[in-house]
Amino acid sequence: MTDKDVQRLIDKYLAGNASPEETGMLESWYTQNAHQNTELDYPQDLLAKKEKGLHEILALEQLHSEPRVKHWKWPRIAAAAAIVIGLSTFLYLNIRKSGQTDQLIAAQVKDIAPGKNTATLTLANGKKILLSNAVNGELAKESGVVITKTAEGQLIYEIRDQQAGSSTEMNTLSTANGEQYRLLLPDGTSVWLNAASSLKFPSSFSGLAQRRVELTGEGYFEVKKDQSHTFVVSSGAQEIEVLGTHFNVNAYADEHSIKTTLLEGSVKINKHTVLKPGEQSSYLESGSLLLKQVDVEEAISWKEGYFRFDKKDLRSIMRNISRWYDVEIVYKDPRLEKLSFSGTVSRYSNVSKILEILELSKEVRFILEERRIIVTK
Repeated sequence: MTDKDVQRLIDKYLAGNASPEETGMLESWYTQNAHQNTELDYPQDLLAKKEKGLHEILALEQLHSEPRVKHWKWPRIAAAAAIVIGLSTFLYLNIRKSGQTDQLIAAQVKDIAPGKNTATLTLANGKKILLSNAVNGELAKESGVVITKTAEGQLIYEIRDQQAGSSTEMNTLSTANGEQYRLLLPDGTSVWLNAASSLKFPSSFSGLAQRRVELTGEGYFEVKKDQSHTFVVSSGAQEIEVLGTHFNVNAYADEHSIKTTLLEGSVKINKHTVLKPGEQSSYLESGSLLLKQVDVEEAISWKEGYFRFDKKDLRSIMRNISRWYDVEIVYKDPRLEKLSFSGTVSRYSNVSKILEILELSKEVRFILEERRIIVTK
């Protein structure tokens, strides 16, 4: 980025108008260039985060002398995570002069960029619209509903003719690996779709007793309150009923269960189990439903622009990385899948940054080959 581009991001950052992606870009650029002389004035909180990150990384390096280190931990403030990534990379490449370091440097040459805001909208008539290619503004009109794309990359359904709106015509918004998107449904409900996900919904909820949608993959919902019309999210064998609330649903086919995490309000799982804020349900393939208190920040970190893991096994972490960076994961030793890690990392960093941080545990190494990540001891 040019100094002009960076200054523009700094101005938006200071004004509080920077999106998660822009904040991640700024923090990533800062960590890679902060040691160089420049005419730019860095925000004071970035300078403070850099100083704090230095102490954290130095402390982490000292942990290497302890046996079987399996965790990488930083402050709970998510925004500091990208700063820590850049600092650890700088220190790591300058402190450890080894063949492993050479390998990491080589890996950066064939680095993999993060995912982006795009998706494919399939209309009821079968027409497909690739949203990354679609110009901002009106995209289509169907049955009294006008579909527009905003400059911020949000898809908006607006009912212009309540009488013409059809509840039988179903549309589908889908994301591939390396994609995410935000959608505003006809009733005013906001939905964020994670990578490799899809949402099927009617063109209009008019005339329906329930506002019903079908989700595969992962989505975060902020449901518009309507006491007369329950909002239902169907994910395979699980159904969630709500009136108006904020919650996250993780229903990927390659996960062991469907996880529903409630941030506010209340939801009912399969007509009988009610979740409270801060609780997460896990619907198992056997039909059992487990409840527990969780850190809701971890469940929605993807929506905020971060990977956040709390004592998660490497297999789970790498599944998330695989979806967002659109890469294949290969394990040389299956036992590595069970290693446990904790930490927060920006989703807008290149994949090598995340892998370098994981390698600081000295328990695992990564090799990048095209769009494949090989995991070894």
